[in-house]
Amino acid sequence: MGLAGCTTASGGPAGTLSRALDQCPSATSSVKLSLNLFIKGKATTAAAATTAEDMAKEILDAQKQATKLQADTNQDRSEQSRRSI
Repeated sequence: MGLAGCTTASGGPAGTLSRALDQCPSATSSVKLSLNLFIKGKATTAAAATTAEDMAKEILDAQKQATKLQADTNQDRSEQSRRSI
């Protein structure tokens, strides 16, 4: 079931963060749609479960990408360091 949408954004940290932030609600919407189809009898248990598993992976991938970002300025690095503790 290909329910997740694609996101386009600029490159660099801002683009990476933008894509990660867009990925989570998109994945959540895909699971919601899949479960609604299952409840209405228009999708199988396997299809709904596979969609949920795939979208959970999408959310984890987005989290990993966001946590890999490096701050550009000294002030941002200081803030990043402070929040990492």
